[in-house]
Order: sequence, then C-alpha cells, then structure tokens
Amino acid sequence: MPSSGALSQIFQAALQDRPGAVDQLFAVYRPLLLYLAQRRLRARLRPKAGASDIVQLTEWKAREYFAGQEFATRRNFHAWLCTILDNQLATIGRHFVMAKKRDVARECSLSSPEAKDWLHRLSARVSGRADQLQAAEALEEVMLVFQTLPPHYQLVLRLRYFEMLSFQAIGEQINRQGDAARMLHNRAIASLREKLHASQNGESSRS
Repeated sequence: MPSSGALSQIFQAALQDRPGAVDQLFAVYRPLLLYLAQRRLRARLRPKAGASDIVQLTEWKAREYFAGQEFATRRNFHAWLCTILDNQLATIGRHFVMAKKRDVARECSLSSPEAKDWLHRLSARVSGRADQLQAAEALEEVMLVFQTLPPHYQLVLRLRYFEMLSFQAIGEQINRQGDAARMLHNRAIASLREKLHASQNGESSRS
C-alpha cells in the first residue's frame, strides 16, 4: 500500500482522469477488497463464487460508474467501493437462495404431498376450475408440459404456486416490480395453457 501522500496523489489523478491513474487507483484498493470479500463471503456461498470473483465484479461495476461520481475525500471513495462489494455479495446470496428453492421444488416427486399440492394449485389456475385435472395422469401431464417452459416462466410459477409468494415478494426475488412480476406470471400461465391445449389436441388426434 502506498503512503498516504502517494495514495492521495493517485486518487486526485484518477479524479482528473489522467492516463493510467484509474487503473493504478483500483490496483491499490484491490488487495483491500479481496481481504474484505474473504471476510464477508459466507461459507455456504464459497463453492458458488470465490472472493476474487466478487472483487472482479465489484471492480467492473465501480469502473462503470466511477466517472460520474463526485468524491469529496478518499474515505468517500472507500465507502462507495465497500457498498458495491456488499451489493455484489448480497446479489450472490439471493441467487443462492433462489437456486436452493428451485432445487427443493425440482426434487419433490409427483407422489409427494408438496408436489401434488402445488400442481393442484397450478392446474386449477390454468384450467380455471378447481375440480379439474385432479387425476395423477393429468397432474403428470401438467408437470411434463411445465418442464418445457422457459426457465424464467418456470421460476415465477414455482415461486407463486410452490412458495405461495405474493407478486410483490416474487418481484423482490427476481429484481422486478410487483406489477412486472404479475405480468410475467400471466404470460407464463398463458404459455402453459397453450402448450397443454396443444398436447391434449395431439393426443386426441392420435386416438
């Protein structure tokens, strides 16, 4: 780490956008960011992302917005970098939680009560009638067609009917507004309904 005076000179040069100064500034702070990432990265997340990956993401994000920032002191710059680092850690944490939820839902067999319950709810929403699609064969068809949907459609339907989340909560999970989550859900239902209809028509024409 350079002396305080040398670091101040690097910092001021970077603010003035002198050639090479921004690269030099981030090179100086990189070891500190790596130390903080190692301390703050939870053990359960380490198989998913290393501290160096977090630092790289943090630096990319910081470089993207550096020119538009106004820093009164180096302390302000330091705090800004730490905020970006914490945001990257939080994002990876959210992705880990969402992946765990998808794995739990995926691992529920069709014979389990959990799978039957959420498939009943999904089937009732698609058909518009709660008394329809109750047979095991029909539920299996819904599951098979569901698995052909794009991943973002599968995710929003799992969060809605397996996790029983509100649209506002779903939006928080997928980084969208509640209304946008509702619209995504409606498109997913329409796609599932269309694919089920096509599948059922295909079976009828072959019989």
